[in-house]
Amino acid sequence: MGIIGGVLGASLGVIIVVAVSAYEVLIAALMVSRVPTFSGKNITRVPREYALLVLAAMALFIVLLISFPWEVLSILSCIYLLLIPVSMRAHYRLKHAEGA
Repeated sequence: MGIIGGVLGASLGVIIVVAVSAYEVLIAALMVSRVPTFSGKNITRVPREYALLVLAAMALFIVLLISFPWEVLSILSCIYLLLIPVSMRAHYRLKHAEGA
């Protein structure tokens, strides 16, 4: 059967269903949790010297999102999940800096 055919006797379809279900449960738990995460609410104006760079990056992002939606969204979700510990640490530092 090999690696592609399945793991521990389970078919590839079952493995994908279990992985996607676990991912959805993780995201649902994070949505209702009180875990501090970064948000775009605090983003202010872009400095004039970076305006062209930000515009080009956004255009590239939109083109990639239209061309490869699943890949781009998967990469973005992985980046977001990897940034959770960073945002928790930043929140912790900010909270203790305000209290001190």
